[in-house]
Amino acid sequence: EDAEAGWGLEKARVREQVERLQQAHALREGEQRRAVELQADLARWRGELERSMSELTRVRDAHERERETSAAEGGALQTTVEALRTAVEELQTEGDALRGERDVIRQQVEEQREKLSAVETTLQDERQRGTVLAGELEDALSIGGEVERNLEEAHARVRETELRRASADA
Repeated sequence: EDAEAGWGLEKARVREQVERLQQAHALREGEQRRAVELQADLARWRGELERSMSELTRVRDAHERERETSAAEGGALQTTVEALRTAVEELQTEGDALRGERDVIRQQVEEQREKLSAVETTLQDERQRGTVLAGELEDALSIGGEVERNLEEAHARVRETELRRASADA
């Protein structure tokens, strides 16, 4: 009974560890999905940045041609170019920030992978321990069955001896 109770506790502990592993795995998958989403956002923003840069180049070139033909509009064109440069710098700053976030997320994903690997190793160890305990429990049950049979045989012999004595006394 003690072995069965111990085995029950061990099974409950292993189930709890499996649940924790499943939760960690779900968390890791969520983090991986978020990383993929952030990478997609980064790619989209990079595309927007490239389109903005292309548009900026096109607009700047057009403005430069216009400035060549009209010196009076030069000041306004210069202001526009500066505004676009500021916008590009801001987009580049945002891109740098997103790359930093991506790197942090990659690091967190790697840390979660390491934690999951450690938990998986622990789970494998616990499974092996459970297998050993199951073998020990089988051995104990086998020995218990043998002891029970021996006890029944001894009781039968005692009953026979008591019946013989009763017959001899009668």
